[in-house]
Amino acid sequence: TGAAHCAGANMLVRRRAYDTIGGYGETFGRVGNNLASGIDTDLVEKMRVEALRITYSNAFAVRHAVPANRLTPAWIRERSLQEGRAGGKIIFARRALSVQLLTVAKSLAALPVLSLMSRIRPDSMDLVIRRNVNWGILENAPIFGRLVRFSNSRQKPLPGSPLNTR
Repeated sequence: TGAAHCAGANMLVRRRAYDTIGGYGETFGRVGNNLASGIDTDLVEKMRVEALRITYSNAFAVRHAVPANRLTPAWIRERSLQEGRAGGKIIFARRALSVQLLTVAKSLAALPVLSLMSRIRPDSMDLVIRRNVNWGILENAPIFGRLVRFSNSRQKPLPGSPLNTR
């Protein structure tokens, strides 16, 4: 593949490639109010498994109207957490154990730093997004994810926690 990562916003896929991988997997897409959107990531992951070519071109531009409610810090926090959860599901469903272990190690190493930095600079949505994506990934890690979900069900979210939507 030519691209290390491919965002799904306005993706073009050849019909033959789409048919080869079985199309989009609805397991990872948005349902109801769930903001997870991993169907594009899943599509690219399936293409990678089939060794299909993935390329990026900056020759195209698309205008995207974003509703005002999607520009609020609360929406962005929840969206980034859901994106991490969707990405985690895909990683732990499709990737090799070595990749899964590296993903957990990276997220575990990043979370304390990102949490601290997002408290020092609470106006930095970039830090909040990165923290929430890593947290969402870890929620889907075998064993660790069970501990995170159990812990979250037993206590109120801490200030600055990705689960605190204030």
